[in-house]
Amino acid sequence: MSIESLLKKKQHVIFTLFLLLNLTHLFSQQTESNKCRPIFNPQTLNFEDGFSFSNPSVNSSASNEYKVSLDSTEFREGLRSLKVEGANSSSKTFATTSFEVPLKLSEGTKINVSVWVKTDSLVGENGGAILRLMAYSNKKSSTPALFEFSQNILSGNTPWTKITIESVLEQDLNHLIISGLVQGLGKVWFDDFIVKVNEVPLAIEDFQKIEKYQKSIKKEIFKYTKAFEPSDYPTIGDEFSKIRLIGLGEATHGTKQIFEIKKDLITYLIINQNVRKIALEAYYQNTEVLNDYILTGEGNAKEILANLEFWPYYNRQFLELIEWLKNYNNSNSDKVSITGIDVQSAEQSLQFLKDKFKDNSEFYSVLEELDTDTVPFAQKLELSNELKSILRESDQDKKINKNAETLTQSYYLNQFSGLEYSHKRDSLMALNTENLVKELPKNSKAILWGHDLHVQKKKGWTGGFLSERLGDNYLNFGFLLGSGTFTALDRYTRDLHSENILNPVVCSSLESILAGFQAPVQLLNIKKAAENPLLNHRLFKEDIYKRSIGALDKNMQFESLGNYPQELFDYLIFIKYSEGSDMLNVRNN
Repeated sequence: MSIESLLKKKQHVIFTLFLLLNLTHLFSQQTESNKCRPIFNPQTLNFEDGFSFSNPSVNSSASNEYKVSLDSTEFREGLRSLKVEGANSSSKTFATTSFEVPLKLSEGTKINVSVWVKTDSLVGENGGAILRLMAYSNKKSSTPALFEFSQNILSGNTPWTKITIESVLEQDLNHLIISGLVQGLGKVWFDDFIVKVNEVPLAIEDFQKIEKYQKSIKKEIFKYTKAFEPSDYPTIGDEFSKIRLIGLGEATHGTKQIFEIKKDLITYLIINQNVRKIALEAYYQNTEVLNDYILTGEGNAKEILANLEFWPYYNRQFLELIEWLKNYNNSNSDKVSITGIDVQSAEQSLQFLKDKFKDNSEFYSVLEELDTDTVPFAQKLELSNELKSILRESDQDKKINKNAETLTQSYYLNQFSGLEYSHKRDSLMALNTENLVKELPKNSKAILWGHDLHVQKKKGWTGGFLSERLGDNYLNFGFLLGSGTFTALDRYTRDLHSENILNPVVCSSLESILAGFQAPVQLLNIKKAAENPLLNHRLFKEDIYKRSIGALDKNMQFESLGNYPQELFDYLIFIKYSEGSDMLNVRNN
């Protein structure tokens, strides 16, 4: 019996069991012993017991010209204040301590922000202490929609003085950033930041709005949620009939259960939905070596995984998927292939071309110049574009042309930085994925494998570009995580650890709602849920968060889904308890 026949028989039995289990009310609710925590605690603003520099909502930044600390000898109220000491009167930099306050506010709302400040011998050309307020229409967009300073700039010797910013919002906003800034030589103390919305001070209940309505929300969202065990993957409605691309995300790059589900879901889709391409968040030439392995079976799988140069794939579940693909291709004429669509690095593409043209002095001299660190990216981009055009005109094979294109994309990308770099990177990944889909026969489909941030249908990200171009032909899955551990790089040492702890779920997150159901793995049809009037009013109009962790461990593990969370994903898979990736020691094999 063939692999395909065996798997179809197995999945038919599992699907039958799945339907029977659902009939027995698998989703009976349970009492949660641990309450969710608010995404923000207003007590943080007074520098008392609720304050910590390690708090994800606090960001303190200063050059070595400043010292920032808590002071228990000088305060306006309570037991301590924030102290900033500047050492240089001609400093061109400043010290800032900011609070990130996640609030969804409508047009016409009145915001009042204040803080008490005291200065001691604060001098300098631009010396002073000031209050700043920023707000975003969509968190972390490149430019704040609201940017204001207080009119008071305190300097010299000033007793405790209250400085204030007032503003009436001219558009809907979410996410405030409130900052105290200091520049110059001298000492400054800040105490008792206060935020008022329509004259009412913020309270912890303002960040537990979803928690207030948990009972009714859970009752309604239950209608759109079902158990989703790793082997239970029936066709999801009739949607797959018109889909060309399926995005499979991951809430972290290092969660064992996510890789298990993606592995099993991909094998199901290959057999039942004619998936024939996998677009991997990895570099093109690195992935070509992996693609050759699943097509020919030649080489050492663990060494090939190491060649990807991206640690999230160094795990047992991904290795099992690769071996399954190799065996599947060996037994079927309609092969499945993998292509890398990321362009952050093109080192292996450059080396591939150098090896190919080592006997061609004209091409090789250009490649040598591209391999020189002192040549700026703009010049490398110009050279690589010329090389790409010449190679295409000389009728080279597809792999050579694709590697040449990867060079130009990488040099183009690396001219940028910050948020612009991220969006340029995603636009290129979207372009490469779209071209891959165009190459498919009409009845075939592709998988996009990447982080949730990439596969989401948000403007400026890979899935957003693809959603605009492919429309309903693009369907995606994101992941939600409850408690447990995950694998990530230490943000300081860059060492890889698999016992990083998932922070407790926050009240304004989807995870906090689904954690109230018993099933260990759940599938939420978020687009259908958003059509429910109660959920639309009580859930989707609030500032909803979901967990999002990339390659690095971080304190702020939850990110806002923005103004229209129901439009970012078609389905969300919730894993109640997770473990760090089942890592392989690939570099020693």
